[in-house]
Amino acid sequence: MVTLRLPPARAGPYRKISDRSSRPAARYLSTKTTGRTLVLCFDGTASAFDSDNTNVVHFFKLLRRDTDEQLCYYQPGIGTYMKPGAVSQLLRWGAKVLDVATAWYLYEHVHGGYKFLMENYQAGDRICLFGFSRGAYTARALAGMLHKIGLLCKGNDEQVPFAYELYENADMESKQIAQGFKDTFCTPVSVDFVGVWDTVASVGLIRHKTLPFATSNDNIRVFRHALALDERRVSFRPDKCRVCSQVEESKSAAKPAGGTPNTNALEVWFAGCHGDVGGGALPDTERHSLANISLQWMVGEVIVAQCGVLFDTGRLNEIGVKITLVGNDIAVEDRDVCADMHDALEAPSALFWKLLERVWLPHKHTNAWTPTFDRPHHGRGRTIQSANPNFHSSVKRRMELLGYTPSATWEGSPRYVD
Repeated sequence: MVTLRLPPARAGPYRKISDRSSRPAARYLSTKTTGRTLVLCFDGTASAFDSDNTNVVHFFKLLRRDTDEQLCYYQPGIGTYMKPGAVSQLLRWGAKVLDVATAWYLYEHVHGGYKFLMENYQAGDRICLFGFSRGAYTARALAGMLHKIGLLCKGNDEQVPFAYELYENADMESKQIAQGFKDTFCTPVSVDFVGVWDTVASVGLIRHKTLPFATSNDNIRVFRHALALDERRVSFRPDKCRVCSQVEESKSAAKPAGGTPNTNALEVWFAGCHGDVGGGALPDTERHSLANISLQWMVGEVIVAQCGVLFDTGRLNEIGVKITLVGNDIAVEDRDVCADMHDALEAPSALFWKLLERVWLPHKHTNAWTPTFDRPHHGRGRTIQSANPNFHSSVKRRMELLGYTPSATWEGSPRYVD
């Protein structure tokens, strides 16, 4: 077992975890400050609650849901549901396939989170968004919409589609109209914390969308991103935060370390493939997995950020995640560090993914108006563009224990962070 020390938090009290029999109130770990906390969680592509849940579900399970001080919202992933109206099972199935392949209903996913905030937000509340894969992109798009458009008042559901249309259009006329719409109908709100696991660059295999402020947003106070070192699929390119390559390692979420003036942004790379970092690669009955490490890390970052999230510490052992806080320490078990990886290109059902590695695919590059077509990918590892990237310390531990070599390539020497 390796003990990792959390970076120092902002000044402010925690409810100390101690023996539940002597102190029943210690069941709950609080990072509460003022106002309520609105926590929205967006699951990964084709993911919903089942027997092999992602870190989004496991994180949601850690949250207190028995108090008026915190409201929690969970949305299943792209491709798990469709807009009501189809009358046959065939149409419903076709719509779900279309959603997975093209993110056709992405707007509905953003609408869902936006409407939850419309109905529940009160002045002084804190907004925290979490997501995995395309759910991570949905969370970041929602944060972008809140930045550009603001938040409509409760009961204005008919305005939401128009607000989203103004958000997604990036031409100058739309920007001017969006600002007028925001000043007339909306309340400016900020996002306190965005925590995402392995955001994918493309929100559809065929239909490519780039939404404003999804890659860079100074309306977010703290941004944390866990990325997979060993994912090789071309359709799962990571969508990195644009400012993170310019941000030095941040040991505290108390104030920005660089990048945009108001955002403390940190991206950390973990051993494993897409499902090993975001979860869902193993059934819930397996207590040890690589996904436990990135889940622990995210929980630790939330605690340090003092963003008002309330955790139920009694849930931690129930889901097989070992988090112990002695002062500011988190323990990572070697059985998680050494857990097997799950490469989708090596799976028995990998034919579809292998075909995509051998064809020309459109790729919407940052700041490009039209997509380009990339050469066949042939299962190459990811290329980390930033020099001296942040690797989680468990990566180094895996190297020591197993002789592990990541599939990704990078320049310079990585910084190992907890």
